[in-house]
Amino acid sequence: MIEEFVGEDFNAAKDKVDEKRRLLLRLGGWGILLGGLGLIKNFLPESLGTNSNHLDDKVQNYSLSSLEDPVLEELSFQSHQNPQSSSSGSQDNLQDNLQNYFQIRTEIKQRQRKFAQQYTEASSPKTKKEILKEARIYITDKIVNGLLPAWYGTPWEFSGVSQTPREGTISCGYFVGTILEHAGFKVDRIRIGQDYAENSIKYLTTDIRRSRKQDFREFVAESEARGPGLYVVGLDCHIGFIVQEKEKRLQFCHADYYQPEIGVRCQSIDERSPLADSKYRVVGKILDDQLIEKWILGEKI
Repeated sequence: MIEEFVGEDFNAAKDKVDEKRRLLLRLGGWGILLGGLGLIKNFLPESLGTNSNHLDDKVQNYSLSSLEDPVLEELSFQSHQNPQSSSSGSQDNLQDNLQNYFQIRTEIKQRQRKFAQQYTEASSPKTKKEILKEARIYITDKIVNGLLPAWYGTPWEFSGVSQTPREGTISCGYFVGTILEHAGFKVDRIRIGQDYAENSIKYLTTDIRRSRKQDFREFVAESEARGPGLYVVGLDCHIGFIVQEKEKRLQFCHADYYQPEIGVRCQSIDERSPLADSKYRVVGKILDDQLIEKWILGEKI
């Protein structure tokens, strides 16, 4: 070690040592992990044969020498690539998904104009009520079965603001705002993306219920009792949709920061999620008559 620094400027040598020390400190967690894997391997019985060799392969796959500098590219979640964009075939799937998404949005706009014509020409409150009901069923279906699935796999990031499914990253608030905007609602997407979740829900509906430190099973039962529909739920530090369809288990649809590389997904209410873990929950049932009327007429919300 001394020979390495003979003839070198002392300060330059000191800088090299400091740099190596900082790198080792940041890689300490990886060292513990690798050491643990090595210990496990040592205690495996020889009768496991190739299985213990397989563990050697695992350790090698995670060896520090196989990782890139600087500082393992900061071990950043941003280095995760969407698995759907890893091949030319997957690129074709992405293009198909995008084309289908824009087609859905075009269909929504066309149907929206037709609803507007019917609604303005309606001669009675009863007829208008029937149009509102039909429009609510239509746009709910387009959101749940069209727009939401197109975003599956779009990675989550705190500052993500993508407006294109499966491209870039998106945060939880911007995901909610973008879905509603692309469904034809004249919402303030940036406001929903940046504001507190409860304020965003107040912006969309007055049918709101709040709970604090409520047993999650009680929360699920109460949510189911509110009936089918589309809900926006605000949590301790998160926001997303709750989807309730007839004779189906509740779904929580959100840009998932628990698994940022997966990002947008709809998961069963029974799975562990920010919804289940949150101590505070505020749930607003959206798409009431007032909101649907604004959607039909293209009015700003």
